[in-house]
Amino acid sequence: MYDLESLTEAAGTTIRDVRYYIQRGVLPPPLNSSNGSYYTEDHLERLRLVVELAGKGVPLSRIKYCLDQVEQGQDAAGLLPKLDLPPRLRQERLLLSNEISLHYPPDFFNEAELLDIAGFFQQLLTAKAGGGNG
Repeated sequence: MYDLESLTEAAGTTIRDVRYYIQRGVLPPPLNSSNGSYYTEDHLERLRLVVELAGKGVPLSRIKYCLDQVEQGQDAAGLLPKLDLPPRLRQERLLLSNEISLHYPPDFFNEAELLDIAGFFQQLLTAKAGGGNG
């Protein structure tokens, strides 16, 4: 069982993304118990797939359609080739915090630039946490 924070950490995504995926119907809502809401291994598996496909630039509506078809018994192998996007529509993703991620075209940034962006963002978060105005 996972709480929201441990689910996002295990899947490499943000809390904001999980809430959005639930709102859009791509991820089922958490289960409830007397101890509060929780997520299962099924949630994690589905979330990892959604994150992977979304990271490749696949629209959520398309991801939802394919996942719904799989749940109805259609073979996933027949659906996945339909998800191959032209290179101009693919996206990479850099997780900056638990709430923020950067999406960008492949080969747009080199590794040094990505490290600079991550470092700058961490400095910004540190300044915000310290009461700075940015």
